Amino acid sequence: MAEKMENIIFDWNKRNEDGSPVERDELKSPRVHDETLRDGLGSPSFLRPALEHQISILRGMSRVGVYSADLGIPGANPRFISEVIRLIEVNRDEHLGILPCVAGRTHPDDVGPIIDIAQKTGVEIEALLFIGSSPIRMIAEAWDLPTMLRLTRESVSMAKSAGLHVGFVTEDTTRSDPKILRQILNVALAEGADGLVLCDTVGHATPDGVRRLMQLGRTCIWAANRPDVELHWHGHNDRGLALVNTLTAHECGAQRLHATALGIGERSGNCSLEQLLINLYLQGLLKVDLRLLPEHCELVSDSVKVFISARRPVIGGDAFRTATGVHAAAIAKCLEMGDPHLADLVYCAVPAAEVGRTQEIEIGPQSGRWNAVHWFKAHGVEPTEELVAMILAVARDGDSVLDKDRILRLVREFQEKKAGGA
Repeated sequence: MAEKMENIIFDWNKRNEDGSPVERDELKSPRVHDETLRDGLGSPSFLRPALEHQISILRGMSRVGVYSADLGIPGANPRFISEVIRLIEVNRDEHLGILPCVAGRTHPDDVGPIIDIAQKTGVEIEALLFIGSSPIRMIAEAWDLPTMLRLTRESVSMAKSAGLHVGFVTEDTTRSDPKILRQILNVALAEGADGLVLCDTVGHATPDGVRRLMQLGRTCIWAANRPDVELHWHGHNDRGLALVNTLTAHECGAQRLHATALGIGERSGNCSLEQLLINLYLQGLLKVDLRLLPEHCELVSDSVKVFISARRPVIGGDAFRTATGVHAAAIAKCLEMGDPHLADLVYCAVPAAEVGRTQEIEIGPQSGRWNAVHWFKAHGVEPTEELVAMILAVARDGDSVLDKDRILRLVREFQEKKAGGA
């Protein structure tokens, strides 16, 4: 079926006008890192989920193919320590397969608790140690460069000496002076950092900026002769560019991509996990079963009390739903031909079946005959011409889609009236 679609759909994402494939460096499958339970909970509008809900979210991450997850920042609140320990234990005991990560500042007060957590659980964890690297942060914190280099050196050394895997995080990387940034990254690499996490903390970057910054990160790794070091990208959505920036970062060498379910996070949020996963999947870069993705996002929505917009891609109520006559007719005709896969793609770039959903056809003011015929068949009603004409007349006189109960009531009343007249 995939080969059949390849012959039907001219994919401008992959082909030139003459049909030849677009030449680009072969991309490796990325690792997806989930920040839902740490950075994602930074919004003042969200409820911090109870521990049992956090555990359910962690299980959901495993089901949708997440590689690693930030489980909290114990230095921010003493009670977070017990929560992080429990999450790590569940991940270990239930064999969820997620690399557990714990965040902290480049300060002994934060590194110490992470070391204690690793020792108490007996689990290899990754410490994500962060420091603000931009001049504006230096002014706000009254830092000078020697202080920042010292904090970097001491914290990375402390964590590595304790046997931790260290991801070194430069906050506000996308507004940092390259001369300062290189020095900080070089010190972290010299002390044994296993990963460099480049951050668009305030959602400032454009794709061009991402490309240039990724080049700097790669050159630091090459210069340090550390090909084992993993480059991460962590992006926020203040300018609405988090997803495209994350995909660009991957094209430019980022091996681990950060995101949160529903894109939750401070201000306008982070890169959206579900949108990132589906895009990587459709590019053939991730081989993962995403049929449980909507269920996972609904769990997060319920846990943090954040509303899922009907128009949200992939998981929104309207993502695979239409009431427009032309669209519905094309979908219904494909189904009549017995080709559900074609029906899934004729007016949609994302196959609904791949995320455990189906195409839905409703009846509303812009609907046509096919809407009514398909709806009636789907609900076990014989679509007579009189019945179709009646329901379309009602729909076209209204302002919104007719709900199921109202349609069935109108059908029943129509049939009773007709039977009485007979």
